[in-house]
Amino acid sequence: MRLNPIVTGLAVASALTTQAALAETTTLRVAHVWPGGSMIDKELFQAWATSVEEASQGRLEVEVYPGQTLTKSDKTYESIANGIADIGASAQGYTAGRFPLTQVIELPGVSASSRQGSCILQSLYDAGHLDAEYADTHPCSCSPPAPVTCTPRHSRSRRPKTWMDCACAAPLHWSATCSNASVPRPSACRRRMSSPPCSAAWSTA
Repeated sequence: MRLNPIVTGLAVASALTTQAALAETTTLRVAHVWPGGSMIDKELFQAWATSVEEASQGRLEVEVYPGQTLTKSDKTYESIANGIADIGASAQGYTAGRFPLTQVIELPGVSASSRQGSCILQSLYDAGHLDAEYADTHPCSCSPPAPVTCTPRHSRSRRPKTWMDCACAAPLHWSATCSNASVPRPSACRRRMSSPPCSAAWSTA
């Protein structure tokens, strides 16, 4: 059977175009610590992955790895910097002390709400004060916890005059240690999980 050269040429061109399109597809691996099927996983990460794939018209494919299935919580940041994951999200409490400039937001008196804390962190980032902590990645978001609460040590003291008279409930051992550095009895300032630690997302793209 003799093939029409025009039709054959179109078929070859179509095949080459399809192969080129497939070759240009980029896969992004997203790792996060929240359980698969949880609200955060479905309504944030999975929904975001779907929107990215649709917006890119197939040029981007997003693979979401929930529940520490690609990388453990305390290794999420390093896995992004090393290319194991392209995007990652975790609570910075898993690496307490690794991001001291960012975790300043967890100290008492810095912010009055999580929203204000987000604005403070954004301002610090825009001013370049946090660049050294994220030199090998690109921060995508950072959600600070609720403000650290400090209460009087003694029930009779309604208005403490100094930090010595307070016990601070901090979300992390790091911020609790800083908050209570001047207290002679550290055991009196027990660590209480009044709010989750600061969570953040990073990317290499």
